[in-house]
Amino acid sequence: EGIEMTQRMKDIAEHQGKAGRLESALAQKQDFLHIPQPLMIDPG
Repeated sequence: EGIEMTQRMKDIAEHQGKAGRLESALAQKQDFLHIPQPLMIDPG
């Protein structure tokens, strides 16, 4: 049970990291790209 919970927490943290990096990359390019505000991205 503890190992499964730890793995789940690790997976969530990795997902958040990927989402954050993608969000950051899009923010850096927003002057060159049209990105709709309600755009929701789920890299997982």
